[in-house]
Amino acid sequence: MYNRPPIDLALYAIVTKAIPPYRVMLSELLTNSRSSRAATCSNSQRALKRAWERLRKVPLHGSYSTDVSRWTCDCGSQKYHANLLCKHLVQAVGPLPADWWPTVIRFHIPPFYTVPIDGSIAPAPETMRDHAWIPRMRGKRSAIIRRQPERALPDEDTSGYDSDVNIPSVRGRASSPITSSPDKAPHTGTSGIPRTCTEDGSEYELEDADSLDSDELENCLATAIEIVQEQSKNPDPRFLNHAKRHALRGAIRWVCSHNLRPVPNLEDLPVEDLIRFLEDALTLFQTLRDQMDTGGIQDIKERLRGALQWVADIEHLESRRTMPRTNVHPRPGNVIGYRYRERP
Repeated sequence: MYNRPPIDLALYAIVTKAIPPYRVMLSELLTNSRSSRAATCSNSQRALKRAWERLRKVPLHGSYSTDVSRWTCDCGSQKYHANLLCKHLVQAVGPLPADWWPTVIRFHIPPFYTVPIDGSIAPAPETMRDHAWIPRMRGKRSAIIRRQPERALPDEDTSGYDSDVNIPSVRGRASSPITSSPDKAPHTGTSGIPRTCTEDGSEYELEDADSLDSDELENCLATAIEIVQEQSKNPDPRFLNHAKRHALRGAIRWVCSHNLRPVPNLEDLPVEDLIRFLEDALTLFQTLRDQMDTGGIQDIKERLRGALQWVADIEHLESRRTMPRTNVHPRPGNVIGYRYRERP
């Protein structure tokens, strides 16, 4: 019957079956039929409230310049937060009324939230409508500049020059409108080594690649000395015992082989002797770094591979105290028993 209904049946079905649900939905949209109920938070508002309540419980260390009216703080952690929050701003605002959370809106320009300050709420910094950001962008110059067409360079009069060198005529084009910035990092290749470009556009590695490896080894030995000195008073012996038996074993053997000394028993090696071995390794490397070629530096880097990984794991472990969510996972053996550095 409903495959090809007659006109009267089709009109009856539209009036009695199709139109009433749309009328009910339109009435609910125009008039709030649930005005007596408490407003509920959206998913983004609930996420903001959870992050806010979590930051309220974090203890404060140090003092920072905080401006709640502009929603800025110089602690540096606000830009890493998904909701542009930091514990200093949250705790400076204090507790918020329960009816504010269902009405909170994140704006695109600061202040990003209309937080109630002393019982009053500041006006919204922008109008939340579609394409509201377009008027703000009209006053800015586009980064895309139209390139000038190719043009022939004018021929210079070289009749007055006395030269035996034949200078060919060059047909070029205007230089690129994008100029390099002194604050911009140089181009890097796939290996992370800085690269530069020649006149023909080809890339080549810098000549000081060996000095980069040498600086890395020297900084590694200096950092290892500082770590051992800091951990000398660590009541947990597992950290230094593992460092002597595994991580710093290559550095000790390298010093002993160069000075023609027998390798000591690493199990009973005192901390003072361990520091002395590392200082000898640093002094020896500083003496030999200018006399070695690329092969010699790579050989020492292979001997000190355990120390390099050990220092890198400790530095990553210290950085995880302020940035707990990272993609770096230190080796458990290198950091077990480690005591964190005291912060001011």
